[in-house]
Order: sequence, then structure tokens, then C-alpha cells
Amino acid sequence: MKNNMAKQTHKIYEESKKLVEESMGKMNELSEIEDTSEREFYVHMRDFFMQQKQIELIKKGVF
Repeated sequence: MKNNMAKQTHKIYEESKKLVEESMGKMNELSEIEDTSEREFYVHMRDFFMQQKQIELIKKGVF
């Protein structure tokens, strides 16, 4: 059974992944994030999921 931190982490991960997937190609929305720290957080989150996808594609031999 997962502890509370593990459950919350999983929930945040899934929500973040969904947000990034839905916002791909909408870079103009990035400028709407007024807070610099929040914008940087989003960029790091987006980069993380893009790297995960790249790793997956490399393992499949696409690259």
C-alpha cells in the first residue's frame, strides 16, 4: 500500500504529464505565466517529459 507522499507524488506526476501533453505546441501560453519561478518550473517539467519520450523512442530504435 502506498503511503500518502507516494500517492500525492503519483497524482502530481499524472496531472503534470497531462498538462504538458495538452499544452504542447501552445508556446504563446507560456508567456501568460507571469511568475518567473512558475514559468521555469513548467519549462523544467516539460523538458523532463520530453526527455522521457526521447528515451522511450531511442529504446524502440526510432532514433
